[in-house]
Amino acid sequence: RGCSSDKKELETPSEWPSDTVIDKTGAWVFWLPEGWRQGIRTSAAGKLLKCYFNPEHRRFWHKKDIERLLGMKLAEREPPPVKEEGEEKSARMRYVTDADAIPDWPSKEDDDWLPKDWRVCFRQLPSGLHKVYIPPGQDEGFLYQKAFVPEYLSGAKTTLSLFGNSREMKDICKTASERGTSRVGPEGYTGKKKKKRRTGDIHIVGSEDFAPCDDFQVVALPGAAPAELLETSGEVRSLLKERGFPDPQLLAVFRTSPGGPLQPVADLIGGLYTKLSGTYDGRPCYQYVSLDESGSKLVCRGCYIFWVEDRNCWQIGGMQVEKAGYAVCSEDVGLPEAVTSAWTLLKELPVTGGAALVAAAAAAAGDAGAAES
Repeated sequence: RGCSSDKKELETPSEWPSDTVIDKTGAWVFWLPEGWRQGIRTSAAGKLLKCYFNPEHRRFWHKKDIERLLGMKLAEREPPPVKEEGEEKSARMRYVTDADAIPDWPSKEDDDWLPKDWRVCFRQLPSGLHKVYIPPGQDEGFLYQKAFVPEYLSGAKTTLSLFGNSREMKDICKTASERGTSRVGPEGYTGKKKKKRRTGDIHIVGSEDFAPCDDFQVVALPGAAPAELLETSGEVRSLLKERGFPDPQLLAVFRTSPGGPLQPVADLIGGLYTKLSGTYDGRPCYQYVSLDESGSKLVCRGCYIFWVEDRNCWQIGGMQVEKAGYAVCSEDVGLPEAVTSAWTLLKELPVTGGAALVAAAAAAAGDAGAAES
């Protein structure tokens, strides 16, 4: 694929952004198209981010974006490893866009089972190329298997697979799950029982457990935010529109100068938040949203930005009044991005039995509060 065995000899193209270099040390993704390159971008916070460049030096962050550009699915399974010297090497992944991707006509040894007025072509699958057969006068559909051809010729089979109507595996699983014929649901295997939610200790904390963080920012997008958040926000906004949100409004939460004891909390709540319909205590509220590892699905978390009327403050955390958030600000403004005073962040995440708790703790503005993890 795009990665070659001598990648250590590759030089970073001058057309690439100055914060990005060729990835010479990490393993390149197996699905990278021929001629593409894998890079590493160093963010302002020092975080290393993997990215991909096409031959025209255009940068991409997610596999889904590359598939959309190419108009096809990339491999989902890594090809078999190359065999040792002296053994036959494994064939590389094939694509319908390859110049030599021309299917052979069945040989005469096959008893001329395919009529001469039929067509043979390749169908792109995640695992590679698959030969399909098109009856004469047909431009809408095809036969998926050789065995279907004699059935079609005899009249036993009258239906075709439509070119633009192939079902994804997740849809097949969903149908089987609804019929009760499979233990695989739309999100994957569902045969295992779900673990019960554990309840832990109640932590009572007060304002002394919070500290001001002058560089903590809540910014409405598009606006001045880290490049990785701006890149991700475009894909998130597109996926939200696909779900029926006509004009998604996003906030970016981040620090301009990361580091120090407050960074673990900032990392936990940093990212993108989408505005929810309706209000909470009379003001807008927002929920944390991100992309999954594939970059093709939205992932939401139970972390919110909302106004708490009882304590007269903006809060970032779980949406329960009896619990305080990871970050609070007592400036009374209509929108969280309009805050001009410093937010206060929880100094450290509560730890019980050596494990950091996901939900935390108390009020920094006003009376002490309680949080159950």
